[in-house]
Amino acid sequence: MFIQYKKVLSQRIYHTMNRNVIFFILMIIAMLIWGGAWVCAKAVSHNLHFQKLALIRFALTFLFLIPPVVIFKERLKIDRITVLKIFIGSLFYTLYSQMFFLGLSRGTAGLGGVLVTSLVPIFTFAAVSAFSGSRIRFQDAAGLLIGLGGSLVILKIWTIDIESLLISGNLFFIIGAALWSGVTINSQKTQSKISIWVYSFYLNGFSMILQALFVIPHGTSGMIPAEFSFWAYMVYLSLITTVFATSLYFYATKHIGSHKASAFTFLVPSSAVILSWIFLNEIPEIPTLFGGLLSAGAVYLIHFTAPLDDAPVPAE
Repeated sequence: MFIQYKKVLSQRIYHTMNRNVIFFILMIIAMLIWGGAWVCAKAVSHNLHFQKLALIRFALTFLFLIPPVVIFKERLKIDRITVLKIFIGSLFYTLYSQMFFLGLSRGTAGLGGVLVTSLVPIFTFAAVSAFSGSRIRFQDAAGLLIGLGGSLVILKIWTIDIESLLISGNLFFIIGAALWSGVTINSQKTQSKISIWVYSFYLNGFSMILQALFVIPHGTSGMIPAEFSFWAYMVYLSLITTVFATSLYFYATKHIGSHKASAFTFLVPSSAVILSWIFLNEIPEIPTLFGGLLSAGAVYLIHFTAPLDDAPVPAE
């Protein structure tokens, strides 16, 4: 019996490690894309009112989600409880998008990216722990502290004065981080009965409707800018960032948990540095490299050291 259990456990560990590696690679790709999203969003943040920018992004994302729903023949009929859950998620998502564009129009993309992505895992772990009544593992707590430390090193916090940290734009980013943790938890709780494509389809559809209500008082003038660059950035933000990367993130929350998936956002500041290195020939400084290693170490601690809770128990 012990030999049989050992064999089953070995197979369980093997499949779990393979699954973790696959998720790890996919999530790194998603975080690389998110790193570029902050730059693109900053580029368009002064073109339109932030409420209109959020509406355009939701509308484009909703349209881009129609092909996957059709191709995979998704069933769009959902029960009332699931509708309510998605609607609650859309409230968080709508407000987050507003904070995202509002913060970028008044703050800085680099600082905002670090603030949001370093605070999301902390807020998510705290919320999951509070609602579930479970204690945070030592490895997770250590990972959160290391990840936060890595983000601050990348930011070179010692060169930034307190006044810069507390300007209004950056405060919106902090609020946005708390809202995104709500979206993260909601995505995990809601996908028990529906696929990622159905969840994303309705989430962005509801958010589009809610956001339209915020746009009405401002009118629709200037909603269709003529610049090609504007639409190129918005396609990146909707198709590449949201339909692909964010859907991948939501999919990960279902399979590895909202708290573990959120830890990957520690990699976003490093991904922005990597993209700048590749496309802008901006050679990263030593503190940036060190901070990136700390962030990667944090993700490893949180993602790869979780116990195998569902491993089979040997018979007595």
